[in-house]
Amino acid sequence: MVRMKAGAKDRAEEILLRTIEEYINRGEPVSSRFLFKEYDFGIKPAMIRSELSRLEREGWLSQPHTSGGRIPTDKAYEFYASRLCKQISPGEVPKTFSELVHSLFERQFKEFIENFSNEVHALSVGFALEEHGVWKSGLDELMSRLDSDEANVYKGIARDFESIDDRLYGMAKGLMKHEGLEVHIGEKNPFMSSEHLSTVFDTFDIDGDKWLLIAIGPKRMNYENNLKAFSRLRRAFENK
Repeated sequence: MVRMKAGAKDRAEEILLRTIEEYINRGEPVSSRFLFKEYDFGIKPAMIRSELSRLEREGWLSQPHTSGGRIPTDKAYEFYASRLCKQISPGEVPKTFSELVHSLFERQFKEFIENFSNEVHALSVGFALEEHGVWKSGLDELMSRLDSDEANVYKGIARDFESIDDRLYGMAKGLMKHEGLEVHIGEKNPFMSSEHLSTVFDTFDIDGDKWLLIAIGPKRMNYENNLKAFSRLRRAFENK
């Protein structure tokens, strides 16, 4: 059992964070009973239910089925990703990331995207802004991790995948000005129109040429792993 800090505000935040993480890891709505069993927040199940209800009223959680557990909303995912962006550290950069950077500078873009997709377990897209070249890999990773069983969701993502080159070409001028790591959740995704997806993206300088790197996954993606991957890549660039 994991012990948490006391204090109403801290406790509510911890309950929200644990709910998000458990849903990301398990893919099932999270109940007050489960949270009471797995974590010691210092309060009884009824109080946990009350906190979950308040978080739902405030737009952080939703309840797909009456009397069932709760799942994060886009607002909650945005909060979670923003928190991770501030806290995440690349730690010691594995050799694989130094090799990834080397392949970029050698302009082995296809190899880089395939290897990066394996690191983040998501659809990865690279876009050479000056050259207007696009490289993609990992659509199968994305499709296999979607929670939806609706055929139209998969068809829509497949159409977006086919048209993302044109979308990137149209966005190229604006992307040239982009700086820094960003995460976009659901309908705010600028590269794919599906509300079921999230994106992590950043730009890198390769001998004076700007290069956009995007990881696209379900909203229930492993944000910690993927943000750490981008952070490690950035650190490997700095050490180049």
